[in-house]
Amino acid sequence: MRSLTKEYIRQALEACLEDDGYALKFYFIAQHGCFDIQKMNIILDEIKKEQAEWDRSE
Repeated sequence: MRSLTKEYIRQALEACLEDDGYALKFYFIAQHGCFDIQKMNIILDEIKKEQAEWDRSE
């Protein structure tokens, strides 16, 4: 990108709004102290374990 144009801004906003605006929602809660990285890491580890168990059972 060489300059900030309306097209680049539109593309960036559209990218942020994908998946029901998940990226913007995540950014918002992270900026307002509602996000605890340690808790999120624990949750992600649990999800990975469950997914691995699911994969083994197939």
